This record gives sequence, C-alpha cells and structure tokens, in this order.
Amino acid sequence: MKRRRAIFGVYIFFLVFTIFAYQWPVTANAKSTMVAQGDLLPAPLEPQLSKDEKTLRYGTPLKAVIRDPSPSEGPRRIPAPAWMKDLPEEAAASTISITYIPNGGTDLWDEPCYTFPQAAKDVFEAAARIWENTLKSSVPITIRACWADLGSSSTLGYSGGGNQYRDFSGAPRASTWYVESLANALHGSDLDPSKWDMHITYNQNFDWYYGTDGNTPATQMDLMTVVLHEICHGLNFSGLAEYSGGYGRIGYGSGSPNIYDVFMKDGAGTLLINYTDAYTGSTALGTALTSNDLWFHGSKAMAANGGPRVKMYAPSAWSGGSSYSHLDYQTFNNTPNELMVYAVSSGESVHDPGVITNGLLQDLGWQPAGVTPPPPPPPCCPSVPLGPLMILLSDESTTPPPPPPPSCPAIPNGNFESGAVSWNQYSSNGWDLIGEWPVVAGHSGTWYTWLGGDYDDTSYIDQNVTVPASCPYLVFYHYIASEDYCGYDNGFVRISAQAVETIELCSDKNTGGWVKKSIDLSSYADQSVSIQFRVETDGSLNSNWFIDDVSFQASASAGLVAEPVPLKVNSAAQTKTKKALMKGR
Repeated sequence: MKRRRAIFGVYIFFLVFTIFAYQWPVTANAKSTMVAQGDLLPAPLEPQLSKDEKTLRYGTPLKAVIRDPSPSEGPRRIPAPAWMKDLPEEAAASTISITYIPNGGTDLWDEPCYTFPQAAKDVFEAAARIWENTLKSSVPITIRACWADLGSSSTLGYSGGGNQYRDFSGAPRASTWYVESLANALHGSDLDPSKWDMHITYNQNFDWYYGTDGNTPATQMDLMTVVLHEICHGLNFSGLAEYSGGYGRIGYGSGSPNIYDVFMKDGAGTLLINYTDAYTGSTALGTALTSNDLWFHGSKAMAANGGPRVKMYAPSAWSGGSSYSHLDYQTFNNTPNELMVYAVSSGESVHDPGVITNGLLQDLGWQPAGVTPPPPPPPCCPSVPLGPLMILLSDESTTPPPPPPPSCPAIPNGNFESGAVSWNQYSSNGWDLIGEWPVVAGHSGTWYTWLGGDYDDTSYIDQNVTVPASCPYLVFYHYIASEDYCGYDNGFVRISAQAVETIELCSDKNTGGWVKKSIDLSSYADQSVSIQFRVETDGSLNSNWFIDDVSFQASASAGLVAEPVPLKVNSAAQTKTKKALMKGR
C-alpha cells in the first residue's frame, strides 16, 4: 500500500481532500511525533477526508509503547486466564487475520521491514487469540505487521494509520468517528475490504522473549505484552486529540470526535468535546490535555474501576505517541490493569487486558465475547460416617411429597444493584441508563434502569444469556410514566433483535407503580440469546420506562412473592425528562 505523499492526482482519484483549519498552529517539529522518553516516531500521516465526508483516511493516530525508563524492582507477571488460552479456535468470538510484510517491504510510514521471525509470528498469533476470545465481531479483523529496525533504544513498537468512519449503517452515535475494526463490527460487514484495519510495527533491536508462558527473564522484553498493547490501540483505545503550540484540538478539523473522545472529561467534569473551539483549536483545551487531570467517564470502565472515573495519561509535556491514549501510569502501573500504560519494563509480562480496559472497549461499542470460564468442580464434602444401624422412618402415607420447584439460574445483575455490570447500555443521546435515579424508588433495591426520558432518543440495555429449559419465563418489574399520547413512544422487549413484546408508553398506559410482567420464552429454551429492553421516543411529550428485577422463572406467576405498594417517590418528577431532573446534579 503506497503512502499518499507527492502525487496530487492520487488524491483526486480517491476523491479525498486534506483536512485543513487555518487557525490550527503548527510547530516546527510537527513533522514527527514525540513519545514519552523523547524518541521521535515517523511523521504522522496527514488525514484525508473523503468526498462524502464519511471516511477519514489515515485517521487513526500513531501510538507507541516504550521501554519503561524507571522500571520497578522485581518481575511483574500477569497471566492470561488459563481457560481462555485452552479454548479451541472454533470457540473464538472473532477472527484476527495477520499479514506479515516480507523482507524488503515497507510499513505505512515507509519504514523498511525485515523478515518477521517465525518465533515472533507465533507470539503474535497467541496474542491475537486472547483478543479473539475477549471481543465479539462477525467481521474478520485485519492487521498488517512489520518487523523493523527503528534505530531506537526505547520505542518497542507503534501502530496507527488506519481509516476511521462515521455515519455508517449501525453506528451507535451520529457524527462520530470509529476506527475501522470497530466500525466493521458495528456495521456487520467490512466497510472497505481493500484496507487493513491496523498497521503495527515492532522494533527488532531488543532482546525479545518469544515465549507465551509469561516467564520473561529479567533482561528481556516480553513480545506478547507489546503485541497485546498495540492491537488494543487498533481496537480504538485512542482518540483524536492533538496538541501544538499550547493549543488543543479534537477531530483533525473534521468537526467530529472519535467515540473515545466522547467519554473524556477534565478534572472539573467538563467533556472535552464541549470546550469552546474544541474542533478548531483552543488554548483551554491545550491546558486540559497537559493537566495530568484527564478522566474517562464510560460507565463500564468506571464499574470495572469500582465506581470512580478512570484516570488517563496526561503529562504536563505533551507526548504525541503516549499522551491521552493510555491509562495513567502512576495510577495503574503495577496493577492488574497495567497493560495499557505507556511503558513496559524488561522482565515484565502482562497477558491479561484487564477489566478496566475491557470495560473501556465496551463503552466504545465493542460487544464482549460472552465466553465464560468453565465452572469450578463442586467442593468435596466430607462423608458422613454410618452408625451400626440406620432405620428409615416414614409416615403412614405412601404418596411421595411433590418435588420442589426447580432452582432457576439468576440473570447476572438482574436487580441492577451492581450498577452497569453484566449489562450493555446505550443511549443515542449519551445518557447512562442504570443508576440510583431521583425519580421513583427501585422495586427491591436502590438501582434500576431508566429508559426514555429524553426526546428523539433510542436507548436500550442488553446482555447475552442462555434461556433455561426448566425456567423459560422472563419475569421483570416495570413502571410506565408518560405524558405522551399512545402510538408515538414505545418500549420493546427483544430477543436476539426480534421484538417479542411491545409496550405502549403513553399516559393512558401509566402503571402508577411497579407492575410485574412475564414473557414465555419456551421457544428459545437452551439457546444463547440476547435479551434487550429498548425504548424509542419521538420529539415531544416525554415518556419514561423503568425496569427492575429481571429474572428467569419456572412459571409466569413465579417471582418475588411480596408485591410492594406502588412507590411514588418524587411523584411530580415521574414524567419529567432526564435533562430537567439531572440539571445541576
């Protein structure tokens, strides 16, 4: 694949033009990207916007991982889950295809490539298998990999340069860029099969450890850790923030953020995309990008972090290959979530992406693989010694007692008391859906789901489960509070994208409290399905649909025994919009 320097006619052929904003300052060293330790990476590729303005060619920024300049004492080893490594290939939820650039070829930045060692290829494939069993995609993820002499004693590898897409069919958020691998997964097919999703280059000038067991000698660098790290950047663990001459900018002048940028806030809680002139250049944004006070506010990443927001790497000296697109080094180094800090130490092996990184990727739009570890063996109970004689006494009846009702498996976090754990949540207007809301009291606890609550909003929660044959009834409690007329706002219960129940959300259908609802899913018995609660609203007259205590039961009448009196806490607020109720919170 040729770089797009020098030949203007090629630009015309591909119907693209260079993104340009006259007020964006360019410093003298802008032809190279600085990484945290001071090495210069190749010149960033200049993004090109397609004529239909839906493709940002070369839009994925160049990101690097370096050798830790201040390593901690002693080896740190975080293994991949053993059950994941032992899964057969056919169990993977996605496919990663790797093309190794042959000796004499060049990477996307014109860096010469050398023969990729077979041992290094084996490590690459092993790292890819971990990601294949972590995230779900029906579209193969493609990588073009280079084994290069980077002339650096600190840069272990870098990645970037892939296309980004916005406003494609399946995009969860309008006017928002997604990297190619994620866009394809959301779209359901490859948006441009002629392009690789990721371009990754590794530096051959290190004493690499080619094992996959994590037992990296103290003097060697663990290649598998570095491969996992750079693939993660290609999965959208990076945003479109730039810094130059004291100014900050998002989106390369395209007027749109990347989905990663949508979740980034400063220390005061202000979204970076809401800064004045965020898309054209702002000194205030430049200050925030170098404040050591940037935070990721995705609900799944925060839940994985125990509730608090997630601190990101934002050193006072901007480092283009490291800043903004890594977890904060001081916070997460030497923890189980350290894979995505900017630096790796010799002797260190990190083969688990970590729950925070997995949560962050799910916030961006990735679906988890749904692969779960096998259950542990049952505990061994001590045997009960028999006495010399044991006599079974019975009553006069010969009729055996009725069998006990089946024990139904719980839907993970069906009462929402663990926050957003186990559930995917989405709102086209950017709202969190699972919380302790100041509208009504929860049915059995303090947490519940609030769907709707805004105009022109599509919102839903979902998770993948297996419908138990012995407990095929989906039972949940819902609460309708609407000021709309019937026929405009609707709620849906969907099983694997098929609506099995439609709920009219209108004032004539208001429940005045929590009401139990059951749906027979016998036709899905023993099948793995996606359960989704969904609301679609129009542009006026608000509707709220609250959901709590979702479970599987053996019959339609089973469930929580005690039906509470309808709870009308803050009853005046029950039909208010989220904007009205959240103002000032």
